[in-house]
Amino acid sequence: MAVKDIVDAADNGEFDVEIGRKELVTADSPLPESWLPLSNLDLLLPPLYPSFFFVYEKPIDVHLKVQSMIITLKRALSKLIIPYFPLAGEVVTSPTGEPEIHCNNNGVEFIEAYADIELRDLHHPDTSVVGKLVLKRPTAILCLQVTELKCGGTVLSCTLDHRVSDGYSAKMFLDAWAEMATSGTISVTPTFRRSLLSPRRLGLPDKVAPPALPYTSRAHEYVGRIYSSSHGTKRTKFEAFSGCLWRAMAKSAGDGETCQMGVVVDGRTRLVDDVRSMDTMARYYGNVLSLPYSESEANELTTKPLSWVADQVHEFLESIVTTDHFLGLVDWVEAHKPHQLMTSLVYKGTMEGPSFTVSNGRVFQPSKLDFGWGKPILGSCYFPWGVDSGYVMLMPSPFRDGDWVVYMHLFNHQLDVVEAELSDFDVEVRRKELVTADSPLPESWLPLSNLDLLLPPLYPSFFFVYEKPIHAHLKFQSMISALKKALSKLLIPYFPLAGEVVASPTGEPEIHSKNNGVEFIEAYADIELRNLDLHHPDASVAGKLVPRRASAVLCLQVTELKCGAMVVACFQDHRLTDGYSANMFLEAWAEMTTSGTISVTPTFRRSLLSPRRLGLPDKSLNDLYRVAPPALPCTPRLQEYVGRIYYMKAEAMASLQALASSPGSKRTKAEAFSGCLWKALAKSGSKGESCKMAVTVNGRTRLSADAMARYYGNVLSLPYGELNANELKRRPLSWVADQVHDFLRPILTKDRFQDLVDWVEGHRPHPLIASLVCNGAKKGPSFAFSSGRIFQTNTLDFGWGRPVVGSCYFPWGADSGYVMPMPMPSPSANEDWVVYMHLLKHQLDVVEAELGDILHPLNLDHLQLLQH
Repeated sequence: MAVKDIVDAADNGEFDVEIGRKELVTADSPLPESWLPLSNLDLLLPPLYPSFFFVYEKPIDVHLKVQSMIITLKRALSKLIIPYFPLAGEVVTSPTGEPEIHCNNNGVEFIEAYADIELRDLHHPDTSVVGKLVLKRPTAILCLQVTELKCGGTVLSCTLDHRVSDGYSAKMFLDAWAEMATSGTISVTPTFRRSLLSPRRLGLPDKVAPPALPYTSRAHEYVGRIYSSSHGTKRTKFEAFSGCLWRAMAKSAGDGETCQMGVVVDGRTRLVDDVRSMDTMARYYGNVLSLPYSESEANELTTKPLSWVADQVHEFLESIVTTDHFLGLVDWVEAHKPHQLMTSLVYKGTMEGPSFTVSNGRVFQPSKLDFGWGKPILGSCYFPWGVDSGYVMLMPSPFRDGDWVVYMHLFNHQLDVVEAELSDFDVEVRRKELVTADSPLPESWLPLSNLDLLLPPLYPSFFFVYEKPIHAHLKFQSMISALKKALSKLLIPYFPLAGEVVASPTGEPEIHSKNNGVEFIEAYADIELRNLDLHHPDASVAGKLVPRRASAVLCLQVTELKCGAMVVACFQDHRLTDGYSANMFLEAWAEMTTSGTISVTPTFRRSLLSPRRLGLPDKSLNDLYRVAPPALPCTPRLQEYVGRIYYMKAEAMASLQALASSPGSKRTKAEAFSGCLWKALAKSGSKGESCKMAVTVNGRTRLSADAMARYYGNVLSLPYGELNANELKRRPLSWVADQVHDFLRPILTKDRFQDLVDWVEGHRPHPLIASLVCNGAKKGPSFAFSSGRIFQTNTLDFGWGRPVVGSCYFPWGADSGYVMPMPMPSPSANEDWVVYMHLLKHQLDVVEAELGDILHPLNLDHLQLLQH
């Protein structure tokens, strides 16, 4: 089977991966403890984790089982760690503050997994590779995973710390591993002799790196694709292909912009001299890379022929990449130590136009990676490197036929230039409009309440999935018309939702109600409901079934699926709307659609939350809230948060509640479940850390049940408890649930909410924020628990039946997790739950390991959908 056949055979199916075993493989004989410094060229790299994966068909030998293959791999690895001993160590901080390797035989992480998918169905790297076939967040210098596929094929992947390994080094290790597995020995012994890259002299300063990679909200918009390509002509193949990409990328630039292309260059052959022999440098393990780049006017690149562009690639590489360049780079780093450094291309990103890096991975020889059951049929890189610049890597086909496998990490509009773009499923926006009230509304300004002012600009989403209507006469367009007609009427009593948030003369946000309109999007997704992977909402929901950002206070999207099913989603500004309010609006919308009227009229009367007095009524509020910084703290970890949606049976919840209760103190379901999560998340922390859990509390019934039942706005508090992680782990669930009950009890009073209103008044007009959102996970695991059980999903019938499932989607942008359970729509009201979690990947691993018997990935079996 050729590489192209694999790519062409791929479909849009999603799949689950079950981790069978995870362990640290150590050397098979004792190793002395030592510390290995990173070289000056290693120090140019921030913490980045490229992955390489190789796909193998089912062995021809029917007696060769996956378990025997894994035993062979681990036995060879254990022997190989002896010459490759730093890979079993840990990157630590030296006394000077620089990273170094503590060679302590801690081990190489080795994961055994099973994927319920066939080889021919493997497809999209962002959804089929990351977190499934390769690790999303490694915990060691080298992480290896062997995944058995449903058809008997296997995928072998390695994820490395780029500060320790470049591509050449990774290839050297993989070749040696295959050789050790088949022959019991290796022909090339690596060297970690850092003096080979010693500086000659101090260089001239240029640019010092910021404390972290420049953050941009655009980083999450990059998309990965893998393509197959036949060999090119003219210049070198690499110069021709990179020139072609440079020219194509320039076409995505705006008027007057430039286009930058970096090229990763290996310096081993350029550093050969009387001191450094060819053999020594060929065995050197570590980074011997430079990343020169060239910048040209985009218009010139697009108007000149490809031969001219390829010439520019050749000329800038030939003039820069010399022996003096690499030796000078070593010297330059020495002059800046211990400052963290980085290439200018990474730092500048796309400030001046499109930007990307090309890395020639043709040093890899996948055809040599035969561990005893044949060579791979596909090998590729996966490296979403987290900066505002694209990344492209070429690797040779395992068939040695001159074909290439090309990994691309670029913006979607840039990927459009690549022929036969692959996608898990596409969503076409067919219409976007602003729906206004169907009668004139007077212009007005609505202040945000003191409790609204505790919220920064955050945008939670809720989505509800409907099966194809039973009645054949109900067409998608008629349903859209009914929804918009009802919305237009509903905006009369809900008039602020058609306004916009503006700054008041005091600098505080307020709502300018001028019937500007609610954003309404009609879309079509080329996927059937039965193939929709709701368990992984980052891939299937974000930017597809719910918009990534809205231009209005309220944004609604209705998406028709290929099978005739429908998804209704709302995306709201949290400064105006809490969960209770969102549910109130959605119920009213469904009621208006089916009956033409609503039974509950909302009130936006802000005087219901007027302060009593100025001052700081309760000093403990200073711990829960604080003056907000100009922007939410931004850490590289924000990109590591992952969304998952689970299903929980009512019987499991009842059992959990029983475990959380004790004689004379029955705990609520929310206390039981949140306590269970608090206890589980504590196990994801490090020694000596604490674990924080906040609980969103609705204050309506505490303030005035009758007056507040119709109140639209935020009536929330976010108290949190913080306990030592070790204590949470060793205590029984009943004790932890008691702690939840105890820290919530003083909050659940009228005076406490009124105190909070007064406290805000004492700090106005300064923007305020919950401490949990601002401080995040500084001292250990941290998450917020919000009970969405207020949502009455059974009542959200717009005239074609209740939804089959509904959930939240809220990657809120804080360095803290978020969990929201919502009731599962059911004709029997059996109180099953759908649970949305937004946590770090390793925390989700812990939760799934601890609660896997009660939390199940949301899939068709749980939804009990009809097979259309």
